[in-house]
Amino acid sequence: MNNRPVVTALEEFLKLHACSASQLLVAFSGGPDSTALLRALVELRPTVELRSTVEQNSTAERLHACWIDHGIRPADELAAEEAFVRDFARRFGVTLHVRRAERGSLEALAADLGSIEAAARHFRYAALRAVKVAQGLRYILTGHHADDQWETQVMRFFSGSGSAGLQGMREEYGDIGRPFLALRRAQLESYLGEHALPLNHDSTNAQSDYLRNKLRHELMPVIASVFPGYGTSLNALAQKLHDDDQALAGYAAELYPEQGARRGIALSHYRAAPRAVGQRALFAMADAALRALPGGAVSPGQRVPWRLIADIDRKLERAADGRSRLELARWRGLLFFLEEGRICAEHDAERVGSGEPTGYCAVMDAPGTFRIGKAAFCTVYYSDDGTGLRLDAFSWPLVLRTRKPGDRIRNAVGWKVLDKLLAELGIALGARDRVPVLEDCSGIVALLASTQGCRDLYRYNADLITRAPPGYLGIDMKGIAEDYATRR
Repeated sequence: MNNRPVVTALEEFLKLHACSASQLLVAFSGGPDSTALLRALVELRPTVELRSTVEQNSTAERLHACWIDHGIRPADELAAEEAFVRDFARRFGVTLHVRRAERGSLEALAADLGSIEAAARHFRYAALRAVKVAQGLRYILTGHHADDQWETQVMRFFSGSGSAGLQGMREEYGDIGRPFLALRRAQLESYLGEHALPLNHDSTNAQSDYLRNKLRHELMPVIASVFPGYGTSLNALAQKLHDDDQALAGYAAELYPEQGARRGIALSHYRAAPRAVGQRALFAMADAALRALPGGAVSPGQRVPWRLIADIDRKLERAADGRSRLELARWRGLLFFLEEGRICAEHDAERVGSGEPTGYCAVMDAPGTFRIGKAAFCTVYYSDDGTGLRLDAFSWPLVLRTRKPGDRIRNAVGWKVLDKLLAELGIALGARDRVPVLEDCSGIVALLASTQGCRDLYRYNADLITRAPPGYLGIDMKGIAEDYATRR
């Protein structure tokens, strides 16, 4: 296999972005991908930095890498990996920065961000950026490659992503650079073999406990067997979606220019625009409002969910002329409303910091433990004990949230409003808002009334009646309304 593409891809990235090797921080896990990236950068160092002999011997010319200890793997494995990366850095004259998470800290953060994977990612990039800023560097480089890219696109497809998400990762995203997105994993491993470098593997990559690993080991081989050229097709899809998204984003910017944050969106213009354009403008307005919230009001990188935007869109379809004030939605410190013919989003001063309950909403894209509100927790797990939610009765991601006016669930004869179901179950009026609702992209999956001592109610699906369930999803909940635990 020709391994020159590994070095060429990195060289082209450096030239395209007019940067030198000493301006980069390599996210160095010690795995094959990041090791190939750092070794290729070492190979390029003499040619891409045209300095005098004195300058080349200075510390300014040194390469920088950062190894992260997430504190979630066995101590002996982490010690061996740290020894590997330190030895590599000494061997090739790389300045190595080490950052560690305290044991247990990522598990606590996972309750806020939805999964241990998200928590690890958040800690990792925060640590990398801190090193980058402290060292005065320009880019953080990662070893993501084409196989990672295709896994990301498939994962986002089944999570209901739109055109932006289905494009996958970008080669450059802010201060993150990914020069190997056009290369296969096998090319990087072959490059390491050519230089007689050992392969150091993270044991968690071989497990299926995490969503990406499960997809990599179980789903991607099936896709490859049915669609051998799926990678080329996904690349073409990404390009088409990029072109479409650029066009739609341009129209949305006309509907909601960035400098128009305080003025909102004119209802008449919103209604005249195609839905795809209008919803993008709503997302842009929501993102601007989120950035303006007091620090800590939302988790880093959090976005308003699509279902909320879709709900606002439905309300705007039925709204009158918009002259009188109409509340559209409240979400984690944001208030969306229609007034004087304009759609606006602003800080919800009445709810934030008032001590009043604002409800909760947790998005779950795989089993794990999630924090609900300030003090409650929900653990979601696969089960084969015959109780819980059938695995073929829903699709990921799942949303666990409080009840909203007008919520309804499908039963054997049609649709039933949740308010009526709660009354029929005999749940007191003051306790009905404590009953969690579980929904997927097709609507409400379950009403979890066992939190109030009643039976859970599930969405009716005639196709499942004659099928044997492939398994169940169990949910353990603690503290949703009071200090108790409920298993379903």
